[in-house]
Amino acid sequence: LFIGNLSLTTTGNSLRSGFEEVGKVIDAIVERDRESGHSLGFGFVTFDDCYKAMDAISRYNGLDFEGSQIRVEFASEHSSPIGIRRG
Repeated sequence: LFIGNLSLTTTGNSLRSGFEEVGKVIDAIVERDRESGHSLGFGFVTFDDCYKAMDAISRYNGLDFEGSQIRVEFASEHSSPIGIRRG
């Protein structure tokens, strides 16, 4: 899942903890600037089950998470802002 509009203080661990209420999280990362290490305000969460991912979208999209109203949707190659590539 793509998680957008994250608080700049959200970490991969806190993202994992928050989303594990829905189901088993395989991976949770917050993308960071390569030079400064600062959060870019978005991340990704991977569940072991696509139905759990759909549940997470319906439960968390638009929810206040650590002080920010987050956007949760299925990730696509266009989920990242232009010029940012996962790799």
